[in-house]
Amino acid sequence: MPRRWRFGRDGGGAGLNDPRDSRGGQPWTVRVAAWSARHRWPVVGLWFLLTIGLFVGSLAIGGTRTADAVSNDRSDDQVFESRKAFDVFEASGTTEEPHQFLLIVNTPAGTIDDPTATSALDDIVGRMNDLTATVGDSEAPAFENVVDPRVAPPAAGLVSADRTTVRIPAQVPGDEAAVEQRIPAIRTFLEDAQAGHPDVRIHALDRQLVNEDIQELVNGGLDASLRLTIPLTFLILLIAFGAVIAALVPLVLAVTSLLAAFGILGIYSQAVDPVSAYASQLIVLIGLAVAVDYSLFMVTRFRTERRAGRAKVDAIRVASSTAGRAVFFSGLAVILSIGGLFLLDDPLFQSMAIGTIGVVLIAVVGSLTFLPAALAILGDNVDRFRVPFLGRDRPEGSGVWASVVRGVMRQPVVTFLVAATILIAIALPASRLHMGQSDFASFPDSIDGVQAVNLLDEKWLEGSTLTLDVVVTDVDRPDTQAAIDDLSARVVELDGLSGPVIEDYLAQRRAAEAPAGNLLGRQLGLPGGDRAHGD
Repeated sequence: MPRRWRFGRDGGGAGLNDPRDSRGGQPWTVRVAAWSARHRWPVVGLWFLLTIGLFVGSLAIGGTRTADAVSNDRSDDQVFESRKAFDVFEASGTTEEPHQFLLIVNTPAGTIDDPTATSALDDIVGRMNDLTATVGDSEAPAFENVVDPRVAPPAAGLVSADRTTVRIPAQVPGDEAAVEQRIPAIRTFLEDAQAGHPDVRIHALDRQLVNEDIQELVNGGLDASLRLTIPLTFLILLIAFGAVIAALVPLVLAVTSLLAAFGILGIYSQAVDPVSAYASQLIVLIGLAVAVDYSLFMVTRFRTERRAGRAKVDAIRVASSTAGRAVFFSGLAVILSIGGLFLLDDPLFQSMAIGTIGVVLIAVVGSLTFLPAALAILGDNVDRFRVPFLGRDRPEGSGVWASVVRGVMRQPVVTFLVAATILIAIALPASRLHMGQSDFASFPDSIDGVQAVNLLDEKWLEGSTLTLDVVVTDVDRPDTQAAIDDLSARVVELDGLSGPVIEDYLAQRRAAEAPAGNLLGRQLGLPGGDRAHGD
C-alpha cells in the first residue's frame, strides 16, 4: 500500500503517537527513532545516566588499570617465550630477584673527586641508607644493599672512565605490594636530592618510577589533546551548521560517548586485564571522529527535511531511515574491522579493541536513540543562535561541494583514474615500511628514567650490566650439554653481547648468562635492573 507522509510547519508533537509507527515495513532504525522521539525526555535522561554512570562507576572501583610500559613480561598468558622461561625458572624453587634501583649522579663541571661532588655523594648515599617508608602499619627501610661506588672494586664499573659520573645501585626489599608502598618515599627522596644538589645531575632508573612517569605523560597528553580538540571540533561544527545549538548537539553525543567508553575500559581493566596505556588515546581518536560524523549525518538530514516542510516527527523518521541506516552499517563495518585486533593473542591489543569497539558502539546507539530524542525536544530550536554569514540557508544542490560532485559525475572515468593514481602514489611508501620495536629511550626526555639511560649511554660506552638469561632443562643429557657449549660459544659473537658466559646449576635447571651490551640492554629492559629470559 502506498504510504503518505504528513507535512506541516508546526514542530510540535503531532504524529508522535501515529499508530503506523508500530506497523511493519518500516526500517527498524525508523521504529527505534520514533519510539525515542515519543519518549524523548526519559531517553535523554537515561542516556546521560548510563554514559556518565559508567564513567563514575569505573572511577569508584579504581579507574583504569594500565599495563606497565616497562616490565619483565610476567603476564600469566603463556604467549611469549620469555613467559615459559619464567615458569621453568620459578619451578626450580629459585627465589625471585629483588627489585633493582639505580641512581646516576653526574658532575657536569669537574669530577667526583671535587669537594662539591664528594659532599653531594656523601649526602646522597647517607640518605639512601637512612631512608624509611611506611609499609603496612610500620616504618621499614626503603633501600637495602646500597653500594657506594667510590669504595666498590674498579671491576664493578660503577665509576665512569672520566670519573664524572657514578652509578649507585640498591635494592628495594619486599614483594610487589611492598615495593609499591615504598615508591612514594623513594620519589620524594629523589626530588629532594635533585633540589638539594643543583650543581650535579641526579637521575633514577627504576621500573616502577618509569612506569608512573610514562602513565602521567600519557594521561597529561590526553588531557591536553582534549582541551585542544573539543574546542576545535566545536568550531568546525559551527562552521558546518552555522548555528550554536546545532553544533552543540553532536559535541554532547561525542563527549558522553567518550565518557561511557572510558568507563567500559576502566571496568574491563579492573575485572579482566590491565589495558594498554595508549587505549585511551585510541578511544578519543576514533570516538570523537565517529560520534561527530554520525551526528552530522542525522542532524543535517533532519534540518534539510524541516526546511523542505516536513513535520518534526516526519523529519526524524526520514533522517533515521536514510542517515540512520548509514550510521548503523558504517558503525558495524568499523566494529568488525577493529575486531581483527582480537586475532592478535596479546592483551594490550585486545584492550585497544575493547575500548575502540565500545566507543563506536555507544556512538551508534546514541545516534539512533539519543539524537532523535534530542531533536524531538529541540525541534526548530536546533537552529537557534545562528552565526552571521554562516547560518544562512542555501538551496538544495548549491555550494562548493555540490559543484565538485557535479564535476565528478560529468567525468567519472577521468576522476576515478586521477583519484586512484593519487591514492596509489601516497600508499607506495608503505611497501618499504620498516617494522620494528622502539626502545625505552624513544620516550621524551621529560621522563627522568630516559635521562638516566641517555647518561648511561654517554658515560659507559662499553654497555650496561643487564644480563641475558637462557633457561635450559634436561641438562644431564649429552646432546643438551653439547647444545649449551655451542650456544655459549656463539652467543658472545652476537652484536651487543659480551662474555664471559656464567653457568649456574639450580635444582634440575642450568642457566647460561651473558652480560648484554648497551644496545641489547636498552631493548630488553632497564640497564642494571630488569632481565629478559628465553628458553
